[in-house]
Amino acid sequence: MIRKLTSCLVAMSLPLTPWAAVAASLTDVTVFSSNSEGNNWNSLIWNTQGADTDTPAPGRWNLYLSEDPLSDTTPLFINGYNDSRTRIALPLGPGTRTFSIYGNGVGGAFDPLQHFVLNLYFDGAQSGPGISGVQNLNNNGLAAAAHPNGLDIFGNSGHQEAGSLSASVGNQLITLTAFSWSTDGQRDVVWPHWANHPDYTNGGAGLDYYGSFALSVRSVAEPETVALLGLGLAGFAAVRRRKP
Repeated sequence: MIRKLTSCLVAMSLPLTPWAAVAASLTDVTVFSSNSEGNNWNSLIWNTQGADTDTPAPGRWNLYLSEDPLSDTTPLFINGYNDSRTRIALPLGPGTRTFSIYGNGVGGAFDPLQHFVLNLYFDGAQSGPGISGVQNLNNNGLAAAAHPNGLDIFGNSGHQEAGSLSASVGNQLITLTAFSWSTDGQRDVVWPHWANHPDYTNGGAGLDYYGSFALSVRSVAEPETVALLGLGLAGFAAVRRRKP
C-alpha cells in the first residue's frame, strides 16, 4: 500500500518541473495627469488606442512607444498613425524591457505639485490596469498609485488604479522598476495623433512630452503548481511517518 501511495505521489510531482512559461503581453499603456496620490488632475491623457468617436478627443493624445533609447533623436516607433496601428501587443519574456514613450505636449508650465500616472494593461484586459505608478515632475519619486479616481484607457474618470508596481500575469511576475515623463524637453518628433512616419516627419503642433519605463519580468510557479507541490510533499511526509 505504501509503495503504491509513494508511486502515485511521485507521478503527481513529475509535471511540477519544469513548467511551461507563457509570455504575458503588454496591450495598453496610458499616461495621465494627477496629483501625488494618483487622483486625476487636469484630465490630460496619452494612450495607445488610436482614433475614437471624438477624435481628437479633448485632452487626449496618442502615446507612441519605441525600444530605442531616449538619447536617440530619431526613434523607431513600435506603433503609429491614428487607427488600429496605434494599438500594441508586446510579448514580455523573462528579463528586462525598457520602452521610450512620446506624446505631443500641451505647452505651458505645470504646478510644482503636478504628477503623472503610468497605467499598464496586460493580455487584453481593459477593465483595470495591472500596474499603476505615479511620478513627480522631477522624475525622482516613483510610487504605486492606488486612487479610485484615476482615468481609464479612454480618459474617463472615476476608475480604480492598481495600487501596485508589480503584477502577476499567468506564471510571470512583472515589476515596474522605472518611469519618467518630461514636460520641459526640446524634442519634436511626434504629431498629436500621428507618429513620425514619412508623411509627417519632424513632428509638429508643439514640443513633445516624453520619457521611458522599465519592466523586470521573471517566471514564477502558478498557484495550481504550488498547491500540487504542497500536496505532494505532505503526502511524502505522511508516508514517512507511517513507514515501519
